[in-house]
Parts: sequence; structure tokens; C-alpha cells
Amino acid sequence: NGHEELGNLVTMAEFYPTIRQHLESAIVQTISRAENRAKNSEGLVEYDVDVLKVLYLIKGIDHIKATPNNISTLLLESIQAEKNELIIKESLNRLEQTMFIEKHADGTYSFLSDEEQEINKEIRNVDVNAIKIKERLGDTFFEKMYPNAKYNYQKGMLFDYNKRFDNYSKTNMKYPLTMQVITGGVTTTEAALQAIEGQMVIYLNEELITEAEEAIRISEQIRRYVNLKRNPSTTQAQHRIYDAKMDSISDYELKAEELLRKACEEAIFFIQMQERIFRGNFEKQVSDAFDMLIQNTYKYLEYIDEPIQMKTFKEQWRNLAEKGITNDLLGETGSPFRPTILTLIRGLSSAGRAPALHAGGQRFDPARLHQQIVL
Repeated sequence: NGHEELGNLVTMAEFYPTIRQHLESAIVQTISRAENRAKNSEGLVEYDVDVLKVLYLIKGIDHIKATPNNISTLLLESIQAEKNELIIKESLNRLEQTMFIEKHADGTYSFLSDEEQEINKEIRNVDVNAIKIKERLGDTFFEKMYPNAKYNYQKGMLFDYNKRFDNYSKTNMKYPLTMQVITGGVTTTEAALQAIEGQMVIYLNEELITEAEEAIRISEQIRRYVNLKRNPSTTQAQHRIYDAKMDSISDYELKAEELLRKACEEAIFFIQMQERIFRGNFEKQVSDAFDMLIQNTYKYLEYIDEPIQMKTFKEQWRNLAEKGITNDLLGETGSPFRPTILTLIRGLSSAGRAPALHAGGQRFDPARLHQQIVL
């Protein structure tokens, strides 16, 4: 065209009229509805229709990802024009809100037919209990972010610990040590106040956790909806849509895990009501935090240094209960160590091996010692 300036480009959206007559009526009707909504200012503007056309035209082309950057490139009108991803993102947001498109777990978008739009609306209405979402995220934390069921202190003493993710308790709260994960709802100052004796508080970024919970919610909505809707009368077209939805569940679950992992990388630790700085990856930071927590909780831990074998620990405990502990540490007899040592005994005896014992400062009263040890 002689009237066109050198350097002008044909946008992807401009190809739509040339193929319109060859498309399924359902596709044409969907885009026509978007055009009408834009003309009537019903949640869309004219530019949104061009974005929608591009999304339809690249749907199913695997090597062209429907990202804001790629869509912006496909809508450039000249080689001198600069891409404006902000305008594209605003357009995508409007199209998503009006259900003409959907955003996937990987951040890409896709065109929705009328039937797909209806299914998406129904999926959005599936109720998922917020407590169950929190529990799933908590399980992911204790199974993948820090999966150690017990903490191996200095590679010699195993400590069991309580596991809490916000208000969700992964274990019974019966041990002297607690890992409390907080994901929002309180300030860092308030979180610090929860780091009382025996408590390690891990404070995670609330925005990242909210995104992770949303990904879990979507995955659960899809799973429940498809399981409910599939039946002998389901059409082939519906089966294809359902299959695609089910395939996306793993993407949302992976997204939730990645967001949780990122939140852990930015975690803030509190012990004894103070923020503590640790280095290394998340697991290394938790290990260092446990070391500090144990040292502050069991102040006389170094006085327990003779191991009791697991195979005979009941007999040895009974013997200690009946005869007492005879070692007189540093010649002290009015022992300040007794309460701490007995607390340690209770904490360690729940672990995978019997606690070590060479504690003293005094002979324990056999009757009282026996009462505090479950044989």
C-alpha cells in the first residue's frame, strides 16, 4: 500500500477479519460480545478486543507463550514503536474480570469460549474452606520446606518439637520446644512477643503466602468441580475442557510451593522475643535457630553427657529412680540444676533415642524422680 509509511507493521489482531468467516460461530459470538461490551463501556475498552483477538489467534501455538510481553510485541504498529506492557496488563486484567480470558498458574493467559467461560464461572463459585487451605499449606511447609520430624542437636541428641503453622497444629502440642510459623495478621513486633521460652517463631511474608493460598484454593476448586460434574452424559467437548482443567492442578500446586519457598527464603526468625539473624539457606537457618533455642531453653545441657542405651533405657531409668544420681557436680549439693535437667529428660525421652545422663549437683530424691519419669 503506497499510503503506508515505511516501517509500519500489521498487528496480529488485524489478521482476524480475514479468517472470521471460517471460524466456528461460538468463537465469533464470543468476540462479538466483547466488541459490544467495549462499545457500551461495559467493563471493556476497544483496545481490549484487539488483545482478545490476539489471544485467540495464538491459542494452541506452544512456542508463542501468551505473556504480556509477547502480546505487546504482536500488537506493535511500527518498528519504531515501544512496547507498553503496562497497558497490556491493564487490558488483560479487564478481560479476566469479565471472564473472556483466564490467567494460568505460570502467568500466561488464554482465550475462553462461551462454554469455557461458563465452566470457569461455576468453578469460581465452588466453596473451599479457608481452614483446609491453611492446613494444606502447613503440610507443604512441614513436608517440603523443613521436613525433619526431629532436630538432631550437635549430631547426638534428638529433640522432638511441636509444629504449628498459624493456628494449624501439625502435631500434638506436647513437647517443650515449638516451631511456630506466622504468615500474617500480626506485626513483626507482635510476632516477636510470641517467641517465649521454648518457642521459635518464623515470620513469613504475608503477600507471598496469600498468593500461595490462592493457588491452593484454585486447585481445590477445579478438583472438586470436575469430580462432581463428570458423568456418563458429559460431552466430548466438556471432557476436553475438564481434562485441561485437571492438568492445570499440578501447575497451581507447584506455584503454591514455589511461593512458599520464596517466603521461607525471606523469613524472619524470633527467639526469646528478639529478632535473630542467621545465614545460609532456609534449612541451615532453621538448624542454627534450633541450636540457639535449645541452648537457651536447656541452660545446663552440657552437664548431661553419658548416654543411656535405647535398648535398656527403662531399666536404667528405674535404677536411677530407685538409687538416685550420685554424682556431686563441683561439690554443689543444693542443686539449681534439678528442674532444668528434669525438663530436659522429658524433652529428650520422647525422641528417637534415650536421653544422655550424667547430671548432677546432687543426688535426686528417688521417690520424686520416679514420679516424673514415665517407665
